[in-house]
Amino acid sequence: MTNAIYLTTTEPYSGKSIIALGLMNLLVSKTEKVAYFKPIISSEGSEKDGHLETIAAYFKLNTAYEEMFVFTRSEVIKHINAGNESYIIDKIIDQFKNLQERYDFVVIEGTDFMGGGTNVGFDGNISIAKNLGIPTAIIVKGEDKSVQEIVETALSTTKSFTDEGVQVLTVIANKIDIEDDEGHSSQLAKPCPKDIIVTSIPRNKDLGNPTMKDL
Repeated sequence: MTNAIYLTTTEPYSGKSIIALGLMNLLVSKTEKVAYFKPIISSEGSEKDGHLETIAAYFKLNTAYEEMFVFTRSEVIKHINAGNESYIIDKIIDQFKNLQERYDFVVIEGTDFMGGGTNVGFDGNISIAKNLGIPTAIIVKGEDKSVQEIVETALSTTKSFTDEGVQVLTVIANKIDIEDDEGHSSQLAKPCPKDIIVTSIPRNKDLGNPTMKDL
């Protein structure tokens, strides 16, 4: 058993935030000692990461904001360009272990920008999950994609993690067309290893068009 999970996506805007909120809601109903950790944030300078602030405020987490991340995006790019990938991993491991010792469960949010924009030889999410030694939940963006496209993306991403020795707990196809909900789940489940939980979440257009009252 593990007391941590790594949330990762196949591309930006896959709906990782809503999955994280749902997972945190489940965890805090079972234990008060839950930490949220986003090793690399996009915010710079004095600007705070909006998602971290939302998670911390809504779930009344007692973790200091500075403990919820390690690097900003620009810092990571600087270290990667200098060939200091190991330094990045070491610092992230240190902070993770610090949280892991103090909390019953730690939810880690992966990055959306690692890859071609920084250094094609450094796959951030796989490296971090592998070095932390924790299982992952892969979120696949299903919006405007066919069943076959989603299945191929899910399988290739899963293989990338498992080939590096990272356990994949679940694959979630998010924002799919509601008419194809059952088709996505069954098609995804067939080729995936039996020990991986496969599920799909239909797109809810109302979530993307909130009213002023909702806001």
